[in-house]
Order: sequence, then structure tokens, then C-alpha cells
Amino acid sequence: MPPSPLVGPFDGTSARLRLIDPGRLAIDDLVSSSEGAGWVEPGEVEGGTAAVRVSTVGVASDDAVGDVFASIAAQAGRAGITRLLFETDDEARPFESGAGLDVVLVPPLRVSNSLGRRVERLVTLEAGHVGLYSCGPTVYAYQHLGNMRPYVMADTLKRALRWRGVDVRHVINITDVGHLLKDADEGEDKIEEASRLEGRSVEDITRHYTDTYWDDLRSLNVIPPDHWPRATEYVPRMIEFARALEERGYGYPLPLGLYFDEMELQYNAGFAVIPDPVKFACVQLVRNAQAMPALNVKEGALNAMHFAYFADTLLDSTVREMLAPWVAQKVA
Repeated sequence: MPPSPLVGPFDGTSARLRLIDPGRLAIDDLVSSSEGAGWVEPGEVEGGTAAVRVSTVGVASDDAVGDVFASIAAQAGRAGITRLLFETDDEARPFESGAGLDVVLVPPLRVSNSLGRRVERLVTLEAGHVGLYSCGPTVYAYQHLGNMRPYVMADTLKRALRWRGVDVRHVINITDVGHLLKDADEGEDKIEEASRLEGRSVEDITRHYTDTYWDDLRSLNVIPPDHWPRATEYVPRMIEFARALEERGYGYPLPLGLYFDEMELQYNAGFAVIPDPVKFACVQLVRNAQAMPALNVKEGALNAMHFAYFADTLLDSTVREMLAPWVAQKVA
């Protein structure tokens, strides 16, 4: 959804529109002396039809909202627009365009935020663009119905966003190494176990189960993602990431590998500025862990919540040559 000349900067008596990002304008409420109280995103223009997303629920002054709406209508008229798809989060103050402009009210897209445990209007970090990541399969066996459900859900969300004119960049990874048995911090890699049990090479195992996974997606009519990164292609980057976490004090070495101290990250990396829903989720996670005495706490771990983000059991995997020099030095 590229920036459109449909709505641009505007200086009125009660409100001001100013460009803050490509494709997004801030609404300044001049009556209440409130900057950035709302925003406007001009959407696509196709023939005589255009789309505009507006957030005015945080704008206190009715006069300021009226000023913004009048500016949008006037600019649409000058652009030759006859039909306007208008999305707003402020149902109490309807858009009145005047004669000559057919306005179709579009309800805002709301999604369930599982982290904050509430339904919220979807607001993109970058106007008109969404990055969507789906955790991909570990390709050591056939996928079952439950495995495939998340990809159908992500595909539904992607289709809804694209239908609304939002550009979606979708990524699904392929885990072809590094997934330990029982999702624990130690044990055999799942793919290596499948290789041993089926009597085939790791390459044959990952190629076969990746191909069947892709066949399953096609059968479900799931739109392919834009990128298919494989874990084995990013091992050097993983090492860099693990080293950076350790150097910044967010990890510490144990015989099993490098362990991640999530509370160190929360409190020393600006926990005070994390949004309340995220804080709530973090606090609940810690409380739940503290209430579970049966947790399998590894010897030497500073906290039951700490987990291995780089396990030395990977020394027996297909990426041994890349990992061995650095991990051996960490656990020596």
C-alpha cells in the first residue's frame, strides 16, 4: 500500500495532519494541545475508489475530529474520488462527507493478542506493511492435522490483510537441525534419530519430509510464504547471536551449554518501558514456574525459568564442525 496523494498534510483551525512515516500522518488536536492523538493512513486508489484508515478515538476534541474528516473529504474530492472506503475506530463520531462522495464504513480489523489476553485493533508498525512469522516444522516425520492448523490460521490472517490492501511479508522456517528430543535441553536431535531409525541419511530425511509438508500445504490451499529459511543455513548467525547474548550478560555457561537469563533481560534492558500487557505476561510466566516444584531444573542453573539457548548436545549433530570450536571453549 504505497503512500497516496489522497490525504496529505493539513493545517486547520482545530486539527493538524503531519507526515510522521511513509504512508502515515499524525493527528494533532490543536484544541486540546495534544500532539499525535490519532493517525491517518491513506490507502490504495483504484479508479474513483480509495481507502483511508483513521484513528480518532484518542482525539479529545469533537471540533478536531470534524476538522480532520472535512480535510479528508475535501482532498478526496480534489483527487476525483467518488467512493471512499473509510475505516475508523471511533464509531461514536461518524464520518460525514457531504454531497458527491459515497462513503462505505469498514469495521476495523481486530485480532486477539494472546500475550496481552485481549482483542485489539491491528495497527502496523510500518504503515501498510505487516511482517508475519510462522514457526515452521521440524522435518523428521509426517505432519498431522494439529501440526497443519497454525498454517491455515496464518493463511487466513494473511488473506484478510491483503484483501484490505496491506502488504504482507510472510516467513516460515524449516527446522532441519537442532530440535532435541522431548523439547528438552539435552538428548538426541529428532532428525538424527529419524535418520538412525529409518536407515536413511539426514539429507534424505529432511528433503523427504520437507517435500511432503509442502504437498500438505498445497492440498490445504495455503498460499506459500515469501521466504523459507532453513536452520542449517543460519548456524553461523545463531552462533553470533548466542555470543552477543553472553557478552551482554544475558546468558551464562553450564556443562550442558549456554543458559538464557530472561529476568536479566527484562530488568536490565528496559523492563520499565515494556507495555503493561507484556509485563503482565512475563510476571505470570515467572509466577507459574515458581509454583511448579516438579520442574526439571538443571544442575547449576540460577533459576527454574532459565533454559539452554545453545546446547552442547548439538556437538553430535550435522553441524558439529561449525559449532565445535566455539562451544567446546564455552563448556571447557
